[in-house]
Amino acid sequence: MINNSWNFEPQQTQTKVQEKIEKKSSIIRPRLTCKVNVNQNNIVLYQNGRSFIYQASNQLSKSLQRFFFLMDGTRTVKELQQIFWIKNPQVVEKIISDLEEQELIDDATQLEVSSGSDILKELEYLTQDLLINSVDNNLFEQSITSTESNLPVNVLYGFALEQYQVVARKSAFYSPALDYSCTDQTRKLIDRVYCQETTREKLLSEALNTIGISVRELTDTIPLSETVAMCQALAYWANSEPLFFFYAIGIIKQKATQNWQAYLEACERTKVETQFLTSIRKLTYLNRENQHQSLTHYLFQEVPHLEEKTKQRFRGQIYLFVEMYHHFHSAIWNYYSSTSDLLRPVSLI
Repeated sequence: MINNSWNFEPQQTQTKVQEKIEKKSSIIRPRLTCKVNVNQNNIVLYQNGRSFIYQASNQLSKSLQRFFFLMDGTRTVKELQQIFWIKNPQVVEKIISDLEEQELIDDATQLEVSSGSDILKELEYLTQDLLINSVDNNLFEQSITSTESNLPVNVLYGFALEQYQVVARKSAFYSPALDYSCTDQTRKLIDRVYCQETTREKLLSEALNTIGISVRELTDTIPLSETVAMCQALAYWANSEPLFFFYAIGIIKQKATQNWQAYLEACERTKVETQFLTSIRKLTYLNRENQHQSLTHYLFQEVPHLEEKTKQRFRGQIYLFVEMYHHFHSAIWNYYSSTSDLLRPVSLI
């Protein structure tokens, strides 16, 4: 790891600071391209295995922390100078010049950006088109919405089983995402959504218990490979792209609101076990209280801007997500419609 140390003392005279600026930076809206950490009075900038340390006095350390936090591409150099060291604007120029020299900042004015809300609208339009052309037309979706289909009861039980397998793994993808930086209001909403997932897990466990499947058997059961793939993708996004993770979960919950109502009606037509149906009714009611769509909008509204490359990356990930979600439902029909065995115990492998 490369470690560079800068001794930062803005109390220097304007002349001395100016002498250190070899050339004035051309950056208009500086944006940090590195991570920032604070160690006592030292502010450490990390990027690709390199670390750069600003050594500041205790009095200046907090000002520098806030300065780096506000260097997000939404403010011009002049605006930053008005906020910090207005009597000594060369200090801001010196910091920006140093950061530019080490390639720790770029200029947001040279990037094509959109607001989080605008990006969300684009993503929603794309997602709906993809869902209509894939998930909405697979055999499982068609079978639970058709009043004329001869629906195998094992498909209905299998759907509940695979849904349980997803929600039982919620800690694998929710835990890293819970550290996502947001406002207190949104944080409370995230906590409520997570609590709802715990309730869903309990209701699904109760429903499956009514048809003779114990919690121990659920723990010992192997989910379908398509279920595992979707859980792994969600865990990856939660760690690497938490904003996209929340968007993907929002789509799942939005579809769940529609699917569980159709699923409930299919269960009533197929005459499944009465106690199983009671738990499914509770679960359907809970899904009507879905707050995840509001959470998605709150999160994107809090993002002042997203670059074009981020938008394109999100669009590419939506294609992958919808395809995996489609395979998740198709696999439920393909497997459970052709077998009399609901469980695939690990202990028998």
